[in-house]
Formats: sequence, C-alpha cells, structure tokens
Amino acid sequence: MGAGLGLLAGALIGATTGRLDKVIQYGVAGGLAGGVLGGVDGYMTATAQEASRKRVRQIDVITRDVQQDNEKSEKLIESSRRFVESADRRIQEINTEVANKQTSIESARAEKAQIEKSRNLMTDKLAELKKRRDGYQQASDRLQWQEDTSALDAEIDVLNQQIDALEQNVVAMNQALAVSRV
Repeated sequence: MGAGLGLLAGALIGATTGRLDKVIQYGVAGGLAGGVLGGVDGYMTATAQEASRKRVRQIDVITRDVQQDNEKSEKLIESSRRFVESADRRIQEINTEVANKQTSIESARAEKAQIEKSRNLMTDKLAELKKRRDGYQQASDRLQWQEDTSALDAEIDVLNQQIDALEQNVVAMNQALAVSRV
C-alpha cells in the first residue's frame, strides 16, 4: 500500500514537469520510498500488536495466579476460623482446669505454647498473603495504562477481603490468648 501510494505521488509530481522520463523516475522513487515507509510502519504495527498480546497474556497469567491464591486463602480462612473457635474453647478449659487444679501450670503453659505456635503460623501466612497481594497490585499498576486490568483488579479485591478475614481471625486468636491466665 505504501509503495502504491508512493508511486502515485511520485508520478503526479513527475507529471508537473511535463516530461515522461521524470514521471517514470519520480514514480519509481516514490514507489521505493513508500514501500520502505510502508514496510517499516507494518513492522512497527506488528511489533506493537505482539507486545500488546504478550501484555494481555501476562495479565491473564497474573489473574490466574491471584485466583489460585484466592482459592487457597478461602480454605485457609475457614480452617483458621475453626481453629480460633477450638482454641478459644480450649483456652477457657485450660483456665478452668488450672483454677480447679486439674492440670499443672507447666502442662497448661505447654498447651498454650502450641496454640501460640499455630497463631504464629497464621500470622506468617497473613504476612505472606499481603506480600503477594502487594506484588499483584504493583503488576496491575504497571500494566493498567497499557491494557485492561479490570479482571485482575477484581481478583485483587477478593484477595484483600480474604486478607481482612484472616486478619480478623488472627485478632480473635490474640484476644483468646490474652484472656488466658496461664
């Protein structure tokens, strides 16, 4: 297309001279220049389209990663919620057993230490999720000016809600541990 337009433009310019050899000469020169410019433009367009497809694929891969983290987080939240309920009951039982001298302080402290260890694992998982979320958010921020990141952003929002739920479980666990008399 560039060569054709260049040929036509060159021929028209050559026609203004009134000489046939100039029409041919300018036509050929215009065709060559137009062909080169058209080829360069075609290459640049193809390169830009490929880069855009790669960015879209990159967004898709990141979105799938966030979805997988969301599925894992959902299971983690449910298991941590059940653990918090169980640990809260057990801490109350430990307090009662110690008060009634049904168990030793050492035994109660050892059991409380196990609960604290599990709470620390929850806290570590929470920190890990936040770090991953921050990485996903940075990727979205980098890509959003080039491509549509709405699906990725929606998954990040779900992850944020799950992080909030896990934080609530950690807070509940801390509160349960705080009322322990051991």
